[in-house]
Amino acid sequence: MPFYAPNSTVRLAEDPVDQSYTGTTVLMTYGESLVPGDLVYFKSDGKVWKADANEASLYPVMGMAVETASSGSHTVLLGGIYRDDTRYALTIGGMVYLSVTAGIETQTQPGDTDDAIQVVGIATHSDRIFFNPVLTYITHT
Repeated sequence: MPFYAPNSTVRLAEDPVDQSYTGTTVLMTYGESLVPGDLVYFKSDGKVWKADANEASLYPVMGMAVETASSGSHTVLLGGIYRDDTRYALTIGGMVYLSVTAGIETQTQPGDTDDAIQVVGIATHSDRIFFNPVLTYITHT
């Protein structure tokens, strides 16, 4: 049985280096070629694949790839801070959503009929996201 100290705190490094993360991770099997920052969903084949807001079978986002690979068991960030100086040009304090482009995030809610609107985090800096995917979503009508 795990031991949990009362009033204990887990601290995440708020300022990871470029293309790195801090947070809760799990090893999962990649089902396709993924790169750090790709948003993924868990498919019925037991693998993670790129999530996409305009295809009902390709969401909700449950994690973020943090390793480059096309198959095999690799690290997936379930929640925490991810930094990418090249990929991100975020508006600080803005919500981050799943995009209609597979694996990508956006700060603009998808707006076409039947697109999923899923919050995946909030921008803490222009190059950092507090990644915390909400597993519930709504579809645009």
